[in-house]
Amino acid sequence: MMISIKKADPFTPAFILSGGTLSVRPGLEVSVGSYVFNVSTYTPVALPTTMVAGTDYAVWASPLGFEASPSFDSAPSMGAEIVGGFHYAPGGNATDVNTGGNATPQISPYSIWDLNFRPRCANARGMVLVADSFWTDIYLLGVDHIVNGTSRNGVVIADGGEPPRRPLTCGGNGVAKAALDWWMANEIMISHGKKLLSYEEACTAFFGAREGVPRGNDPVTTGLATTNTASYAHDYMMTSKWGVIQATGCQWVWGRELGYSVGASPYDGSPRTPQIKPDFYAMSDSRGVLIQDTETATRGALLGGKWNASVGQPGSRCLDWADGVQLTSISISARGRADHWIR
Repeated sequence: MMISIKKADPFTPAFILSGGTLSVRPGLEVSVGSYVFNVSTYTPVALPTTMVAGTDYAVWASPLGFEASPSFDSAPSMGAEIVGGFHYAPGGNATDVNTGGNATPQISPYSIWDLNFRPRCANARGMVLVADSFWTDIYLLGVDHIVNGTSRNGVVIADGGEPPRRPLTCGGNGVAKAALDWWMANEIMISHGKKLLSYEEACTAFFGAREGVPRGNDPVTTGLATTNTASYAHDYMMTSKWGVIQATGCQWVWGRELGYSVGASPYDGSPRTPQIKPDFYAMSDSRGVLIQDTETATRGALLGGKWNASVGQPGSRCLDWADGVQLTSISISARGRADHWIR
């Protein structure tokens, strides 16, 4: 059944969170088929008696009212249609610079979306709005993104040790895996209608997470210590102001930017003189060569910091150029972003 909404203010979501109560803002008009109903006062959304941390909830609307449900497929009442949703996070957000979050499950305030206020991608689940500017994934990329989407709580993190499924748009069959190099990270996100974060976006998206603090051991799975307890700093300390979880000091994430180095590494202290005639280097999947000075001269931005970094290194503005675009590592994952869409 066709559904559409109109709002008094297109620049805010149809729902507002106050003290743990989610309400519909006045001025919402909902059209379901030939039936139209209006909301004139703040109207509570009925929430499940038991909320599950790390779960996305759809907000369903019918003439009988508004109800949240973890199901995005089966209506909780006859004639109800989805008008929006939100994420019930495993912990709260950071409150200021370098504060980190907490481990108290709650509705993530920046995850609230509606049909006319949402990320510009097919699936709005598992994302938060950053500074009214763009949306980014709450969680690091998981191995089974084809089934779970790019942002899901409690799943195995895709990295160099646990490669992700090859996207269906680039030769995947739902089973085959591919090394998570810079190209694959981009192709996965594009297959979901997203992109990788840029450096300037990451600086804002990761703001509020603890600065200079590494987790201490491999997180293995997304969320707040869903597999193991951090050996140095808890996962919730790495949650940003906007609700991005494991934002810093857990896994590097590939960024959109490319850099170029003519040294063996950014740290070798002996940069080479650029060659008059660079060499041809075959890359992964036999999809062409890179013409460059050294095999790893073209490098992808690495953002946020890794779990085994030294104290003082990770952070919201942390940036590294250590790895060529064809390389993978157990400490490099990815995180998606999407434009903000308002109608």
